[in-house]
Amino acid sequence: MTRRPLILASALSLLLCIALAAMWVWSCFSYDVLHHGTGLYQDGPERVVKDWYVETAAGSLDVKHYQARAGFGKIGNVTPAGWQWTMGDSRFVWRPQSSRLGFAFHAERFPLIGINYHRVMFLRLPFWALVALTGAGSMLSYLFVHRATIRLRRASKLCVRCGYDLRATPDRCPECGTPVRVNSEAKA
Repeated sequence: MTRRPLILASALSLLLCIALAAMWVWSCFSYDVLHHGTGLYQDGPERVVKDWYVETAAGSLDVKHYQARAGFGKIGNVTPAGWQWTMGDSRFVWRPQSSRLGFAFHAERFPLIGINYHRVMFLRLPFWALVALTGAGSMLSYLFVHRATIRLRRASKLCVRCGYDLRATPDRCPECGTPVRVNSEAKA
């Protein structure tokens, strides 16, 4: 594997980590909702509404999906189709109880009056876990690239610290003074 894709992956992971850390801080002071709804549409004999919500509040990222299907009757409170972004007050939003670490999952499907079924799915991910995951990914890819660079420099008879050509001085780097580690295979 070449180094450039790994360096790019490390940089993107680090940028994502920084963006998630900023969102974490922002979520402690604000309640933001990104909503995508299909509006009311006809699916055969049924009328269907599907809504996706991505919410940030109180140090967590919540993903919610609501779906209602009605063969007869009326579906109330239909949200408009398309994307919407709003800021609100998190005191008025239903949020299931989190576990000790801040994770939560809730799913149910139940019949309503006049609606064939209504489905709700909810997933909560704490920002600390997302920041740790993306930060670990960037660190691991950086370490992999660093070790690959050292192996490549040793194989090319270059100084592992500064990259100076060591063919003329095999014992010590004349540029930075780093002693050269000799492999047991090279001695034999």
